[in-house]
Amino acid sequence: MLIPFTTSSRIILGFVGLLYLLLGISCAVAPEKLGKSMGYTFNEKGVVEFVVLYGGLEIGMGLAMIFASMSKVLFPGVYFMTMVVSLALPLTRVWMLISRGMGNKLDALLLIELAIAGALLWPFLRSKFS
Repeated sequence: MLIPFTTSSRIILGFVGLLYLLLGISCAVAPEKLGKSMGYTFNEKGVVEFVVLYGGLEIGMGLAMIFASMSKVLFPGVYFMTMVVSLALPLTRVWMLISRGMGNKLDALLLIELAIAGALLWPFLRSKFS
């Protein structure tokens, strides 16, 4: 198995899933507030798209992560996908910071994204090099 189904890796996946779930619910319940904090301005159709993409997608991903953290069958694939997505987010953010510049308050999200990616990579790397 690529990712070991251990208590620590299950807790990590479940915790990341909970973060995604809570963020998705927040985006669905208060899209204008969260959108504004990220620099979005909406018309009515924009709110719908924001709720679907940020709310719905993150709620779905969060639930998948939580359920997979409790299922030996679902765990490897969902953990792998979560790890890939969690690596793509900070890489894309760094690309945008380099190409568009620093100074946005959202730049702090890079630290959170790196922490999540590192936490997800840790069980995988530990199993490969121990």
